[in-house]
Amino acid sequence: MVIEDAPQRKLSSLDEALNDADARLSKAKKAYEKLRLNILKSLDSDGTISQDVLNDLLADAKRDMEAADAEMKKLQRKLEETVDMIEEVESTLRRYVYWAKTFDHCEQATRKMICCSLLREVRVRRGYEIEVTYSEQLQRTLEGVKEIRGNSDVVDHCSKGE
Repeated sequence: MVIEDAPQRKLSSLDEALNDADARLSKAKKAYEKLRLNILKSLDSDGTISQDVLNDLLADAKRDMEAADAEMKKLQRKLEETVDMIEEVESTLRRYVYWAKTFDHCEQATRKMICCSLLREVRVRRGYEIEVTYSEQLQRTLEGVKEIRGNSDVVDHCSKGE
């Protein structure tokens, strides 16, 4: 198929980023808890560190932990959106492949339906210069393939009318 194993690479990349964010979150949580315990020890043993300094350190650690948590949630949403997009693109591509296989052997009305589903407008100018405008569904599918593959080969090729 057009997108080959690109979805798996894309998902692996997002999964790797999610695992890194999870590790950073765990590290930030441990640092926060360690700092909190040190503050409690310091307060119990009449420590020499001022309360303001300890509160600042605690606030910094908590902010780091919250930032790591927010990044992890963002990556999880991105992963879910990517999975949904991949499923939609693959479903649409399967339909297009079916249409391509049956196009030569179907009735004229079916061919017209296929063309109308793929194309929004075809203009023929003097000298038989042809300008094709693709349907929004086809454009979204091509953009999805572009995002999954991480390059613009397919979209560039089709936008040139080749």
